Amino acid sequence: MRPRALISLVRARSILPLIQRLIALRVEARKWLINGIIGRLVLPYMGRRYTAEAMAADRVTYDRLKANRFLPDRVFVQISRRCNLTCSMCGWQIWKRNKGFMSLDLFKRVIAEMTANGIRNLEFTSAQGEPLLSPHAGECVRLAIDAGLNVHLNTNCTTLGDRNIRMLAQAAKSRRFTVQASFSGYDKESHESIYVGSRFEDTSKKLQALCQTFDSEGVSDALTINGIIMDAATKPKHFDFLRTLGIDTKRVRLGYPDNFAGIVPVGSKDQQTGIYSFKLGLPYRPLHLCHLLTSRLVVYDDGQVSACPGRDSENVMNIGDIKTEGFLEMRNGPKYKKMVDAFMARKIDDMPLCAKCDIPYVLLG
Repeated sequence: MRPRALISLVRARSILPLIQRLIALRVEARKWLINGIIGRLVLPYMGRRYTAEAMAADRVTYDRLKANRFLPDRVFVQISRRCNLTCSMCGWQIWKRNKGFMSLDLFKRVIAEMTANGIRNLEFTSAQGEPLLSPHAGECVRLAIDAGLNVHLNTNCTTLGDRNIRMLAQAAKSRRFTVQASFSGYDKESHESIYVGSRFEDTSKKLQALCQTFDSEGVSDALTINGIIMDAATKPKHFDFLRTLGIDTKRVRLGYPDNFAGIVPVGSKDQQTGIYSFKLGLPYRPLHLCHLLTSRLVVYDDGQVSACPGRDSENVMNIGDIKTEGFLEMRNGPKYKKMVDAFMARKIDDMPLCAKCDIPYVLLG
């Protein structure tokens, strides 16, 4: 390396901590602006303005939902209730049961119900469970693809052995199957403090093998990586590490977690609402008709169905049982209608999950 280039490299490395600190200060300054004096003056006005816009948007959503007979756009399926991690952004603290797999017969019932109602999108994900732990995972993926569905699977990467990687890559060749790998971290501490129970070196190698296989099989566009971080200033470190694995960071998304229906105290506590969140200025963000409630539902491993697909691990928002009822019947029943009406009336205090959840609040700015 030339002397001048070496000097430039040394200088760059010496100022990197300063740049990272400036990024952190920028984040803190934004928090102060939004939650501080300026926020108290400006955001109430913005809140009133956005509330009117949110109400108008919700009416459009409601009319579209009604026109579609209140059916969801996609169905989440919990083929495995068991999870092998206790991630810091997850609501595992309230789990009453961490075992159980959906039977193939019950899964076929889900597919039949989706087909009968013209629902084309199925996701192997839920508020609890790693789908690749199911002994029927590969068969369920094949059955869903053969039924002509658009299929998506979320994995925490720890279960990515050679067999599962080959199965996922083969499924991706159908062009109706996609995978989201959940991963973040640039060293042992940054990874294992988020994905508790995962081993950094082992899991990162598995992620690397998954990406390499998808690239070599010509299905790289079927794989994305979604990672949770708790400090925006560290984002460059996460990206830099992924590049060392040969991963194109264009397929990577890193971001803050939501508060998992108020179960996980992330970010900071808003004094006015009592809600923990990374979202700033929460009291002035108007409530929206939750997109999870309108566009999705989840079928648990035992056939029970909840209106909240991604944050209700304990079936608090139950609307039926697929073993005895159909999706059309459930979504037009009194339980589901009451939930939607509560959002439209902006009266969700009696909904235990929704009342403290930060997901349905509009992001301002």
